[in-house]
Amino acid sequence: MLKISKQVDYALQFLAAVSQLKTGDCLSVNRFAQESRLSFLFLQKIVRQLKQDGLVASLHGPRGGYQLTKPLPAISLLEVIEAVEGKYGITACTRSKGCSKGGRCAVEHKFKDLNRTITRQLEAVSVADFSSI
Repeated sequence: MLKISKQVDYALQFLAAVSQLKTGDCLSVNRFAQESRLSFLFLQKIVRQLKQDGLVASLHGPRGGYQLTKPLPAISLLEVIEAVEGKYGITACTRSKGCSKGGRCAVEHKFKDLNRTITRQLEAVSVADFSSI
């Protein structure tokens, strides 16, 4: 079952909020957490992962915060999922280099086909599709 985690949900909300800023402005995690009534510490961890994967950049100082590194339509849902949760895969063998059964799995090929289909769909969905912009 494909399930969007709370972490991915919050990451999408944060990215949508950052995309609505005027050019040159930044959004602090603290301000977003307060306005959204979300856990600051939980958001801080999520935003750190978004930054590590290059989806946002941070600016320090009294007016600091985060900005997008590319336009929202250029960020796919798959990029957000993988930034927050790691490599996407519907099963353990599709998230790693291969099956622990060494090719003796009767359903491995079908899982891999299904994983490719879902991955293509997640790549085709832009974060902008979730935004009210």
